Amino acid sequence: MASPQHLGVALALGLLLPRDEDDMDDDDDRAPRPRVEDTEDDSSKHQLACWVLRETRFVGSVDEASKRLPWAATRQRLASSFVDPALGEEVAVYCTQQLVALAEAPDGVVDLLDDMRSWLRPEKNEDDEEPMEREHFLAPDSLFGVFVRRSLLDATETHFDGVARTYDRVCEYVRRYQENDDSGAFYASLLTRRDLDLFLERRILAAASVCGSVTLEETELECSKIEALEPDLPRSSYLRFVASLYGREYLGALDHLHRYFDYAGSRGGPVSPNDEKGARGVVQYAALNLACLHARFGHARLASCALDEAVRVAQQRHDHACVTFALGWLRYVDIREAEYEAETYGPPLPGESTHTVDALSLQRCAKRAKQLGLRELESAALLCFARDALDYARTDECYEQEVLTRAYTPSKASRATLAAWKLAEDAAMFEAPGPRDGPDTSMLMQTPQQRLERERKERREGQQDPQGLPKDCEIKDRSTVATNPTEGSIFRARCRRFMVQAAINGHNQFKRAQALEGKALLQAEERYLQGQRRRRGLDENDSSGDLPEDRAPCVPRELACVDIAFECLFGDFDAGDMTHELGEGLKPPSDVPPSEHLPADPDGSLRAASEAATAKALGLDLEDIEVPKREEHENHIGPPGLNVAYDIALKKLEENRCPNKGASNIVERAQYLLRFEWAVHRHALRRAAALHEALLGVSPRQSDYDVECHVEALRCDLRLSVARDDYERAVKGAAKLERICGNRGLWALQAKLLCDRSKWLLDGCPQEPVPAMNPALRALALCEQWALDALHAEATLRLALVQLGLGNIPKARDAFQQCQLKILEQSHVDVQGDLWYALAQCELEEKAYALRHRQEGRNDVFENVDVKDFRKVIFFYKRALECYSYVQHRKRMQDCHYFLARTYHQLEEDPAMMRLRDHHAKRALELQADMNRAVADFEDLPCMWIIDE
Repeated sequence: MASPQHLGVALALGLLLPRDEDDMDDDDDRAPRPRVEDTEDDSSKHQLACWVLRETRFVGSVDEASKRLPWAATRQRLASSFVDPALGEEVAVYCTQQLVALAEAPDGVVDLLDDMRSWLRPEKNEDDEEPMEREHFLAPDSLFGVFVRRSLLDATETHFDGVARTYDRVCEYVRRYQENDDSGAFYASLLTRRDLDLFLERRILAAASVCGSVTLEETELECSKIEALEPDLPRSSYLRFVASLYGREYLGALDHLHRYFDYAGSRGGPVSPNDEKGARGVVQYAALNLACLHARFGHARLASCALDEAVRVAQQRHDHACVTFALGWLRYVDIREAEYEAETYGPPLPGESTHTVDALSLQRCAKRAKQLGLRELESAALLCFARDALDYARTDECYEQEVLTRAYTPSKASRATLAAWKLAEDAAMFEAPGPRDGPDTSMLMQTPQQRLERERKERREGQQDPQGLPKDCEIKDRSTVATNPTEGSIFRARCRRFMVQAAINGHNQFKRAQALEGKALLQAEERYLQGQRRRRGLDENDSSGDLPEDRAPCVPRELACVDIAFECLFGDFDAGDMTHELGEGLKPPSDVPPSEHLPADPDGSLRAASEAATAKALGLDLEDIEVPKREEHENHIGPPGLNVAYDIALKKLEENRCPNKGASNIVERAQYLLRFEWAVHRHALRRAAALHEALLGVSPRQSDYDVECHVEALRCDLRLSVARDDYERAVKGAAKLERICGNRGLWALQAKLLCDRSKWLLDGCPQEPVPAMNPALRALALCEQWALDALHAEATLRLALVQLGLGNIPKARDAFQQCQLKILEQSHVDVQGDLWYALAQCELEEKAYALRHRQEGRNDVFENVDVKDFRKVIFFYKRALECYSYVQHRKRMQDCHYFLARTYHQLEEDPAMMRLRDHHAKRALELQADMNRAVADFEDLPCMWIIDE
């Protein structure tokens, strides 16, 4: 039974084809056949073809299709598709009259089906020497040809009974149009089994590519409506399985997976295109999907057992593609199983084998995928191998010699980074046309001689490869989606490559380059969306019709949003479209003395803006924050108004995040982390404790991150202890976490914890700087081993502070000079503030040391030091104050104001310096009052504010 709406679209499609002279006798009471042209002055034919294409390619839910199927809605869309409204109305009237004429007698439906058949198969006369040209007819394999063939099949599948039922539906369809009856019950019944199957396929692809785009409630509602029309569609079970998998509903996912593969293993179920024996070759894929299910829920041992079963069955059936897919999963599952055994039974003893699969399994997976033509799997395996080489400092033997020269011999970690870049470059070959996209790619594009030669070549490669196929196995070419990827799969592979390249830059602490990769991903998504809109005939800037599967995969996109947001916290913090006037180089800021009657905060606007910004960002909702600029306050001294880095980062997250906020919790965790740091710096400790609990709640199993997320959350707990002046607990906890990171190979986190431990030991007991030296030296050694440049600069800063505490000023100054440029270029703004603050301390210690020795009569010590010149000290403190103000570190801001006041007090000969002294002293007292009030204001607030409404 064909859909009456499809027949109406076919009537419009007939206007694109020339009409025979025998059929030109139109009735007088009907509208004449409109003429559509395709010339330079008139493109009405192209406009009609675009409308027919949109109608034939529409795939929607039951409710969406029920609203589009009535002829009144179809007629309105047809009339509005033309630039000329008069021509659009003429075409709509003609098609409407033709559709109404079909309901007058069954012969009309039969004649229309015969005409549609003639569009594909023109009649040939035996007397004609040459066959009739097909340029005026539809190609059977074209989009329009497939639509016509599908409509003919639906109408004539059951022969006369199908035609009779189609005529009855046309009569009912026309009657409802004439009576303006648009009730959905009848129109929902017009949906064919194929329409519902296509919608389920689209929803499955959207749910699999964009995690969280389909919720459990939406899935159950859609499947119940579909099953009311077609109760035996197996894809509804698979859609429920995917939704339950990403909704973390273990029992539901397991049940629906069993239901789908119960159907797949029965008669009439699908057959694997890679199954050489031709049997019901889906058992191996059932085990492979089960392994993915267990891996998603953290059941490493069960996932390993399911993978073994999938490989065993696939090898029996000679399904090499399934074996290759399992090989790609094997490395991930084996690492998780080893972690589980280490947590349960402890680390392995010296000399004991861990039985972990080597990382080269990913390389073998990529090689086998290349031989089998599974290009997307090859790209994904290369990217996974790049991340593995980066995380564990593994170098590929194929690329190791390319980066070695006589003048430069990099470390193992540097070679691993270069190997990761080379692997990412190899993965990019999947995205651009190359030699593999010629006749050798598809069997349909080869001559019989080329096909035989390729089979011989593949057979020889299988015999020569020691890790490949057995000698008696033969690789057979099959044209599938994997061997001939669509544009969407290429776009998703490009997004994954951007994510891996961002991770490589992030591993080396290149935050700017990492953010650039994220911006490139968002630009690639926008270009792909514009292309999809053009294909559908929509405006490029209209995002209302975007489909979930047209967007970038959720995890790479969310990570890109986080990288872009965190860019303002690292490196030169004057970058981007921001209004503050910081980071102007080493030019000392001018000191404009205030008037005699001007207090530190004239009208309380700075304090009001600060409290409003904190309340909005750390409160129930996040709204835009109006930030006052420096020019709004005449004769203002100090930081240029309120401009907080965390506020800028939170705004960037809201601007770039995925429209479906429930898709992933990567951005949610980033928001918790930013708000936690803001609360700690504002000394809102109870609010910071609640945010710390939220961070622990999304790590690591309930998050798209890995174990690093959980370690970072525990590190936030230690920072909270430091804010409460509990340095003993923080130092002990850092030592434990540092050992855990060392055992797991988390070198960057281990170096961060060592730097934190050195800093907290020095801050907790400044009189005893010796214990802080050992963690700083260990962090330096670790950074040198694993080529962590930015962390190496921070560790050098911690060692310089230890030297400064020991009174070794020349060594401290040399260390400051070594790390200054790298810290200002790549480190966190808070660390940059520590650098400027330490430089000011170094200047003061040097002056005090020189003054003390001169009083003792030893003028040869620091003889070039001017003990009365405090210009550098003031400059360094003001630079530190700018950095701390940007991140709202109230405690350090107070210290800067305090020492500036003391420094200006030394210049008592100048009356202007006394006004500056009073200004900074007042600001220090106000900051102390602000911190005390922050603790009191946030003390009685409930913790339920974390849940977004």
